[in-house]
Amino acid sequence: MFAIIKKILCNTKLDHFVLQHKVVLRNLYTVYEKEFSDVTPFCSLNISLPYNIILEPLDLYNYPNCDKVIIRIESNKQFQPLIKHKRVAHGLNLFANDETSHAICRIAAPIKASINATSENGNITLKNFNGKTIGIKTGNGNINVSKLYCEHISLTSLAGNITCKTVLQAADIHLHTGKNGDISTEKLLGINLSVITASGNINTMSSYCNNSHFTTESGYLNLHNVHKNCHIVCTETAKVNLVSFDGNLQACMERGEANIQIARIEGDSKITMTKEGALKLKLSNECLESSTFKILAKDLEINKDISVLLSEDDNYKIIRNDTSISNTLIHCPYGGVVVESLSWKEMFNLG
Repeated sequence: MFAIIKKILCNTKLDHFVLQHKVVLRNLYTVYEKEFSDVTPFCSLNISLPYNIILEPLDLYNYPNCDKVIIRIESNKQFQPLIKHKRVAHGLNLFANDETSHAICRIAAPIKASINATSENGNITLKNFNGKTIGIKTGNGNINVSKLYCEHISLTSLAGNITCKTVLQAADIHLHTGKNGDISTEKLLGINLSVITASGNINTMSSYCNNSHFTTESGYLNLHNVHKNCHIVCTETAKVNLVSFDGNLQACMERGEANIQIARIEGDSKITMTKEGALKLKLSNECLESSTFKILAKDLEINKDISVLLSEDDNYKIIRNDTSISNTLIHCPYGGVVVESLSWKEMFNLG
C-alpha cells in the first residue's frame, strides 16, 4: 500500500502549502507550455504577467547554445492563459491580461539575458543571471533574488518585500519598497547602491559599494559590515543599528535611537539627530587614534575606559588624539550621546 502511494506521489507534480503545521498537497496542472527558438544569448526579455514568476537560466548541458526561451505555466486550477508574445529585434516580449495570480509561470532563459519583469499581484523569483540589466517590479507581490552579476539591477515592490540571497553585484543597484515592505540582503558589491523603504525595515549583512545610500521614513535599519562612503537618512522616527562600519559616514536622523559601531573612519564624517533621541557611539582604538570627534549633545557620557584628550569649544566637546587625521562631527542638540570603546569581539561579530 505505501509503495503504491509513493509511486503516485513521485509521478505527480505537487505544490506544498504549510498552514498551521498542516501540509496541504495540491496538484499542479500544466496549462501552458511554449518554446521560443533562435533567440540570442544576449537577448532582452520583457515580461508583464499577472502570475507568480520564476526565472532561471537555461540548463547549459541541454542547451549549450543558449538560444531558447522556454515558458511553462502551472496552476492548481484548469484555465486557459491569455498570453501574447512579440518578437523584437534583440529579444522577446511576453504579456497577458489574465487576473489569475494563483498560477506559477516558470521561464528558462539564456544566462546572459537582460530581463525586465513586472507582476501586479504575483511574486517574482530570479536567480543566477549575469546579463547587462535586471529590472523587476511588483505591486503587492514579493521579490526574491540570488546570485545576480550585472551592470544594473533595479528591484521595486510597491507593497511587498525584497529578499536578496547570497550576492548581488552590479555597477548600480537600486532596491525600493513602499508601504510596509522590508528589504533584506546578504552581500552587496558595486559602485552605487540605493536602498529605500517607507516604513519597512532594511537588513544588510555586508555592503562593499563605493557609494551607498540607505533611506527610510520610519523603518528599522540593521546594517552590518558597510564599507566606503555611506549615507543614512531617516526622515521620521529612526531606529538604527550600524555594526562594524568602515569608511566615511554621513548620517542624518530626525529623532529616535541609534547604535553606531565604527571600526575605522575615513575623511570628514557627520552624524546628526535634529530632534530628541539617543545615540550610542562605539569606537575602536584605531578609530580613536585616527579621528577627532566634535560632539554637541544635550547629555554626553564618555566611558571611563576611553583614554583620550578632552577639550571644549563653543559648547562642543572634543575628543581627540595627537595622531588624529580626520574629523567627525556629532550634532545631537536635543538628545543624549554615550561614547564607549568597541571591542574586537564586537567588531568581528563574535557574539
